[in-house]
Amino acid sequence: MKFVMFFVVLFLSITSVLFAQHLNNTSMLMYDPGGNFTLTLQPFSPLTANRVFTFPDESGTLLVSPTPMTNGQLLIGWTGHNPNQTTLTAGNGITITNGAGTITIASNVGFGSGGFGESTPGDPAPVAPAAAPIMMGLAGTVNIVHNNSHMMIIISGYIQDSKNNSGAVMQIYYGPGAVAPAYGDAPGGHGGVAVVPTLTFFETNKNFIVPIDLNGIPAAALASGTYWIDIALKANTAGSTAALHNITISATEF
Repeated sequence: MKFVMFFVVLFLSITSVLFAQHLNNTSMLMYDPGGNFTLTLQPFSPLTANRVFTFPDESGTLLVSPTPMTNGQLLIGWTGHNPNQTTLTAGNGITITNGAGTITIASNVGFGSGGFGESTPGDPAPVAPAAAPIMMGLAGTVNIVHNNSHMMIIISGYIQDSKNNSGAVMQIYYGPGAVAPAYGDAPGGHGGVAVVPTLTFFETNKNFIVPIDLNGIPAAALASGTYWIDIALKANTAGSTAALHNITISATEF
């Protein structure tokens, strides 16, 4: 028995030496009883300390590591495919900064760095009934700081009508740029976009003061820049006028 064990140890030692003499700095000795798969270390050209490892999968197909990636790239899984090299995509209120071997993710929300604005324009002239609403020329503004942001708009004040059982319809409008519509302009000018819903006002006693609170969030995400804010107003009853007073326009980015 001792003789058999000695022979096995001697045989394994000789076999290891025979295999080892074929090894170099780009190869590795693997135990593979089936003799079906191998592991190869392939050097880059020109030779450096870096190496690419190639591994066969269960079918014998070689899976090769990806090429060098750019700053901030990650390997993202993809069902039925090799991983995809890509960077993260920033959502609303998020900033992503890719560096050499680093990814920094920051929030734009809740740190006081967003845009905001508040305006207290003078009272616009009373509005007579017409077929369509007109802009009030309030020219409220807000500066959006971050791309792909949203905005909350709140307009408060009061309205009164000069005739009993009369009223009006109001709606917020906003648009890009510091140049806002003038009083009497048609809605939609200067790139104006309506913010739903509308607010309907009605009073039974003329000149009664009725508080108003218009608020809304534009549906579209906004690019950084200046935006004007205004009201489109339409008086409903013939022989009457509707008038806005003590308006305050507030807007904040989020």
